[in-house]
Amino acid sequence: MCAHPGCRPAADAFTLKGPAGKPPRSGWALLTLPVGDDIVKSAWNVARKEASGSVDALYQARIFLKHNGITGVDKDLEEHAVDQWCRPDPWRCRGYDPDAVPAAPVLPWARAMWEDCNNRMAFPEDPVQTLKELVLNLTAKINGPDGCPRCAGHWKDYLKTHPLDVHGIDESRHWLWAAHNYTREGKEPVPFEEIAQKFKWLL
Repeated sequence: MCAHPGCRPAADAFTLKGPAGKPPRSGWALLTLPVGDDIVKSAWNVARKEASGSVDALYQARIFLKHNGITGVDKDLEEHAVDQWCRPDPWRCRGYDPDAVPAAPVLPWARAMWEDCNNRMAFPEDPVQTLKELVLNLTAKINGPDGCPRCAGHWKDYLKTHPLDVHGIDESRHWLWAAHNYTREGKEPVPFEEIAQKFKWLL
């Protein structure tokens, strides 16, 4: 159950060190959800109940999300829960590292799609409009059945803080390059010059 990269207990089931049966400081129930829109997350604040343990806490969250049309998020829930339970008292969680950065999940289509985006920014007739179309396609893909809820949430937050307020081909290319690096969680950023040379962007 312990899916967080910094939390690797020896037992298969999640356990905390300390007095037997003593819950983490936050209690077992998930205080927040790592996925879902603002309405779903607000509804969870009302719907959540005290949980008897880690299994019960994850079950409640999973069922609530399923009733709201959100499935396939077990790993996101487990990572989020372990962080809630362990961060206040890292010493109670065997091997837990509060500074560990979870790596971005591998999406089979991502590499090819980003390469297509970079290729289309080589000689676009209208770079700003092309960028907007690429972002719409990326957003649809990441929110679709082949995407990932955690990635979709991060992408949504990125678009809020980095609106498509660009002018001309240079700003459009830099926006796309920066956005791609943002999605490479846990990986070294790729220099702009490297992308420009690979995809024949004229500098």
